[in-house]
Order: sequence, then structure tokens, then C-alpha cells
Amino acid sequence: MATVDQVGNLKKFIKGNVALPVSDLLSKPDWGSLNFREIQPDIEKLYTNMNIAIELPLDAIPVVEMTSILEFAGAYNRVTQELLDYTISQPNHLGIKDNILRQLSSIVDNLNTYFVKWLPYLAVVKSDFQLKFATMETNLKQSIQLLDAAKQDISTKSGEINELINDARTKVANAGVEVFANDFSHEATFLHERASRWLTATIILALVTIIAAFGFLWGRDYFPRIENSFDLIQFTTSKLIVLGLLFTATIWCSKIYKATKHQEAINKHRANALKTFEQFAKGTSDETTKNAVLLETTKSIFTHTNTGYIDGDQSQGDGGIRILEMIKNVTTSEKN
Repeated sequence: MATVDQVGNLKKFIKGNVALPVSDLLSKPDWGSLNFREIQPDIEKLYTNMNIAIELPLDAIPVVEMTSILEFAGAYNRVTQELLDYTISQPNHLGIKDNILRQLSSIVDNLNTYFVKWLPYLAVVKSDFQLKFATMETNLKQSIQLLDAAKQDISTKSGEINELINDARTKVANAGVEVFANDFSHEATFLHERASRWLTATIILALVTIIAAFGFLWGRDYFPRIENSFDLIQFTTSKLIVLGLLFTATIWCSKIYKATKHQEAINKHRANALKTFEQFAKGTSDETTKNAVLLETTKSIFTHTNTGYIDGDQSQGDGGIRILEMIKNVTTSEKN
């Protein structure tokens, strides 16, 4: 059996080399197009073997075999150091490159041969392979028996399962319709409150604008005397700016009020459409009738509705038509 020092030296060798990526070992920017990638597959195989070996009980390798492995390990370190020190500025650098490749290829082949020779045995020593294989075989037989029993149970209860699935789908669909209807209703209520606030703001700004206009008209005696054209321009401009800002704010608030009322009406319309669909769906079991009601409900929800608050050309679009065509295609494919 290998000594403690031998095992420690081999683990030190493995850890020291696998820490260096293969690509960094075989190529460098200052080498230009030259590299040592011809031997990359063999070194990657060696890295894989070393990563496996370090997890296994290396002390199970005989002393003689371990001595040979450590000799090749030392040679590997020496040649890889020559590789790392290699530069294209050296005299006869191509010959040196070929010599490094020959030596490294021979050393890597020998190390891979030793690892491949001893890795299976070390794996058996570590895991007590035969006992675990028997346990795995027993577990496999039990799993097959459980699988056969499960298949038979599923086959006998498939009708019941399908019925439960259909019932669950119906309940989930109805619950989803109710949730969306409630969402639209809550949104309509929220928008109603917001619209009331914007209407109040519009009225207040309109009153302020009117008061300011009459104030500028009737309060001329309280303003500074106009003595020249410059005073007239200054007086007129300041009043026009104030009135313009108040008028613009009034118009802006009124537009937001109309847009909010428009959204309120749409959301209330959608909530009513979903509630209507829910009642129709509960009242019939015919799939054709349900699909027809679904199409009409989808049309009423997703097509643009002219509420009167916004000009018709501002709320037009083809998004609802595309969604309606998609729903029609889905229902047609289900019938087929």
C-alpha cells in the first residue's frame, strides 16, 4: 500500500495542475498563431482522471505503482514548466516546441494509463460496489412492482379522474370569470371617484378663470395708471398670461375628467358582460351555446366602445378585432 507521503505528494500534484486551465497552459497571446493544442484532448482526459482520483482512496495503490506514477508526475511538472517558459524569440523555437510536445505526449499517455488502470479498483474499494449493486437491483425490482401497481390503479380510476378534471376546469373557469368581473367593477368604482375629483377641479378652475376675467375688467381703478404704450403692453401681457394659464388648466382638467369617465364606463361595461356570460354558462350545458356567448362576451369586452366622453376616432383600433379572430379560431379548432 502507498505511504502517507506518497499519497500527499500525488494529491499535491493533482491540485497544483488542475488549478491551471488547459487553455492557459497550451496557448499564450505572445506566441501568436503558435500553440500546443495538438495535445489538448489528452491533457483534458488527464485532468478528468485526476479529478476523479483525488476523491478516491489513493493509499490502496501499491508502493511500486505509486512510485512510478510520482516519477511521471515529476516529469510532467518539469516539461510543463518548460512549456510555460517557452517563447518564440528562442533560437530554434520550432524545434523546442516539437521536443516539448513529444515529451509531454509521452508523459501524459503514461499517466493516463496508470489512472485508467487503477481508478476502477479504487472506486470498488471506496463504495463496496458489489453490495451497492445488489441493493440497487432490489430497489429496482421494488420500483417496477410499485410502477405496475400504480398503472393498474390509474387505469381503473381513469373515468373518475377525467370527471374530476372536467369539474375542476368548470369551477376554475367560473371562478376566474367572477374574479375578473369583480376587478372591472372595483376599477370602475375607483375611476368614478377620481372622475368626481377632476370634475370638482374643473369647476373650481372655471370659476377662478371667470372671476379673474371680471376682476381684470372691473378692477382697472385699482391698477397702476397707464401712461405710455410700454405700460399698456406690460399690463395687457400679464393679464393675458394669467387668464391663459387658468383657461388652459381648466381645459386640461376637463379632458382628464372625460378620459376618466370614459375608462369608468368601459370597465363597468366589461364587468356587466362577464356577469352576463357567467349566468349564461351556468344556465346551459351545451358547448355550442357557451362558445357563442363567449364570442359575444369577448367582442363586447375587447372591441372599442364609444362612450360619448371621447371622440369616436380617438378610441378606434383593430386590437379587439384581432383578439376576437383569435378566439374564433380557438373555438373552431376545439369543435373539430
